[in-house]
Amino acid sequence: MKYRFLCTGLVLAVGVTGGVASAGPIAHWSMDETAGAPAAIDSVGGADAVAMVADGGNLPVAGATGVLGGAWSFDGSNDAHLNAPPPTQAAFTTLGLANGGFSYSGWINSSNASGPDTIFSISDAAAGSEEAALRLVDGSLNFLGRHNSLDNVEITGSSVDNGEWRHVAVTSGPGGTVIYLDGAPDGNSPFGVDIESFTTNAGNVSVNFGANNDNGGGLQWEYIGLIDEFTVYNSVLTPDQVRFLSTSPGAIVPEPAGLALAMMLAGLCGLRRTRG
Repeated sequence: MKYRFLCTGLVLAVGVTGGVASAGPIAHWSMDETAGAPAAIDSVGGADAVAMVADGGNLPVAGATGVLGGAWSFDGSNDAHLNAPPPTQAAFTTLGLANGGFSYSGWINSSNASGPDTIFSISDAAAGSEEAALRLVDGSLNFLGRHNSLDNVEITGSSVDNGEWRHVAVTSGPGGTVIYLDGAPDGNSPFGVDIESFTTNAGNVSVNFGANNDNGGGLQWEYIGLIDEFTVYNSVLTPDQVRFLSTSPGAIVPEPAGLALAMMLAGLCGLRRTRG
């Protein structure tokens, strides 16, 4: 019994040191809800994203076929979006350069060659032109980060409008900003985006899938297509971590290194139990 306790404690320590704590997932939406669901559930931080739409429009719809399980579908009209309401927005207000930066990772399926279309955005709903938005522009992967229209970071990468599931990601920190498509770098900027600088008032933060909230005066850049398995991290993912996520739908790093070592130690613990 004593050996079991020591091994279990070692596995947990390795898992935290080399995994979740260092990578910092603060939100994960599997998007596996069934048709008619009112919200996409955040399994990590509790920032459930509620389906919303302007008058006369169609709500985003759960229950589409995803890259893994289900997905949410957006029709690109009448401000159809998923919104994480207060007070869960507060978790996203500390994604600053001083705190190490942030990353988005998820899966999309779109055939729309126009746009811009917002995949996911964190913005200041009380001031215009303040957002960190992962988008499609004319069918190509795009990231826009700006604060009062100053210190803009805008990166446009490759076309993704082929109606197939693609993994998309962005990492941004003191060392710059990189967008990734299917695990490979797809564009970069030497500048990082400081979300914390435009989210000092948690009550003004707007966290959305499918549209961007600009100055609280109505949404813009509505998305057409599917979104699945989306995660926000409070750190800059490494290229190896992004590459792993692009081949492992539904995964959240610490894999592969942290989890692999933990599994190996767990196997050793199992061997000790059988001998003892």
